[in-house]
Amino acid sequence: MVVRQIRSAGGTGELARALDDWRRKLTAQGLAMLKAAARLDRYLPLLGQAGGGLVDRAR
Repeated sequence: MVVRQIRSAGGTGELARALDDWRRKLTAQGLAMLKAAARLDRYLPLLGQAGGGLVDRAR
């Protein structure tokens, strides 16, 4: 079954390229999520400083 899937993917070279592309996309997405989380972490305290106590963060 695995051999059939490799052949249907175009061979091991095609499969390796597809997996490499998939890894790059996941890495880029993960890094983007970390960057967004860092920005959100810097932004949320600003909401609390603006008054009104919109954000209650327990640290």
